[in-house]
Amino acid sequence: MYLAKSIKAFPDQQGLANLMKQAGFAEVTWKNYTGGISPRFTWPSNPRASGSEGEWQ
Repeated sequence: MYLAKSIKAFPDQQGLANLMKQAGFAEVTWKNYTGGISPRFTWPSNPRASGSEGEWQ
């Protein structure tokens, strides 16, 4: 039951990208893997460590 509720509460890819943009990350994009279950997010800059490309999956 906990897993099902947490999955429903977690934002979709667009929602997470929007949250990241609101937090200061620029040009957030993602690529879906395994039917969208495992998206890979990328962004050109991290507001806390400028000059490096970021990646999170």
